[in-house]
Formats: sequence, C-alpha cells, structure tokens
Amino acid sequence: MSINGGAPVPTFDTMIRNTDPGSNAGLPGLSLYAGMTPEGLPVGLEIDGPVGSDTKLLGLGLAIEAILGSAPPPKI
Repeated sequence: MSINGGAPVPTFDTMIRNTDPGSNAGLPGLSLYAGMTPEGLPVGLEIDGPVGSDTKLLGLGLAIEAILGSAPPPKI
C-alpha cells in the first residue's frame, strides 16, 4: 500500500501500528464505520479508552454511529 502517494509500505505493519499498542496494553477498543472514499472503499475509526471504560466506550460508539450511520451492505 502507499500513503499519500508515497513509496510502497507493508500493508499489515502500516495498519497494525494504530491498533496494536492499545491491544497489547489491555485497553478496550472499538472500530467503527466512518464513511466511504470517493472510490467506494470503507473508512474506519478506531477509539480506545482507559481500563474499565468498556460501557462508556460502547455508549460513545453508539452515539458516533447515530451520527455517521452504519456501513452499507457489500455489493455482490
């Protein structure tokens, strides 16, 4: 993959750098649908919270989903 038209970088390493630290620390995290690119690719949003904030994080996720909507079904 390429970021902003730059040189190719490994896809897995590039994507995991944003989610791996919170997972390794045992923090609750939530991935949400945030929209579509003009090319029709989904865009995601990752939010993390402090230990023990699972209920608040889920509530925040529901509020964000109410604003941004949910992902459309895939085109088959």
